[in-house]
Amino acid sequence: MAFAFLGWKNMSDGFTGVAGARVTAVPWGNHFALFATDASGVVSCAGGDPQNGLMGPWAPMSDAFSGVAGAPVTVLPWGNHFALFATDASGVVSCAGG
Repeated sequence: MAFAFLGWKNMSDGFTGVAGARVTAVPWGNHFALFATDASGVVSCAGGDPQNGLMGPWAPMSDAFSGVAGAPVTVLPWGNHFALFATDASGVVSCAGG
């Protein structure tokens, strides 16, 4: 069985990541939410869908968190919100919800 996919869309507008870094995608209504750590160690989020691309620019999740460039972020649905888990630049596991 062959699958027919739509063409690739750029989801990086306003986001500077690290080549090969992980992006976490989770369902968000009829859209998805993307989470990634940028090249400066800032965890950011954006929402969108495959047909229309991003709904707006990437936004930092916290000014008080500094991770390692391109480090993974684990995201879980939490009621009508998300819980984020990441390891900061000093190795401390941190959590944020929103």
